[in-house]
Amino acid sequence: MFHPLSENLLATQNAAQQGYQRQRNMGIGDLLLENRIIFMDGVINDG
Repeated sequence: MFHPLSENLLATQNAAQQGYQRQRNMGIGDLLLENRIIFMDGVINDG
């Protein structure tokens, strides 16, 4: 039997996983910039 919440749960899990994958492929500088975290002195090395 089809349960409407199971499809919604699957869609939510897929969206969360895609967001995680997108962030995983970013470097530390990209993540900091994405979250609007900046440092006033020095350079960020992804190393």
